Amino acid sequence: MWIKKSLRKKGFLQTVKSLIDIHFETVYSTYPMLETITNKLELHDKRFDKIDARLDAHDKRFDEHDKRFDKIDKRFDEIDARFDNLAIKVTQNSFDIQYLKENMATKKDIADIHDTLDKLLSLMLKRDQEVTFMGERIKRIEKHLFAT
Repeated sequence: MWIKKSLRKKGFLQTVKSLIDIHFETVYSTYPMLETITNKLELHDKRFDKIDARLDAHDKRFDEHDKRFDKIDKRFDEIDARFDNLAIKVTQNSFDIQYLKENMATKKDIADIHDTLDKLLSLMLKRDQEVTFMGERIKRIEKHLFAT
């Protein structure tokens, strides 16, 4: 509103000049405040730079941790492969054990075989003795027949 009044009284150039003066006065009056704000912003920038440096250090440490975790993952993969091999072996052994249980002779079977072998051996010993005695009898009979 005061602009319209000044345009009427002093003229356009005078009004523009007074507006520019007012603007510069405002800018110069806020200059100390702007300086304070700029100083604070610079301090904040320095603090942010320190924080960025710390975050960079943390990133490096996290990268190292990632490498360690990758190594651990590889070890777990190797262990998983070993467990898979063990599981296969256990399964194979289970089948082998089941086959052995079904087809292996028991103690009773072996005892029966021993008893049978003992009987056969005793029969063979008797037969051997009988053959020996029979051979002797035949010799005596032959002697008796040929002697007469």
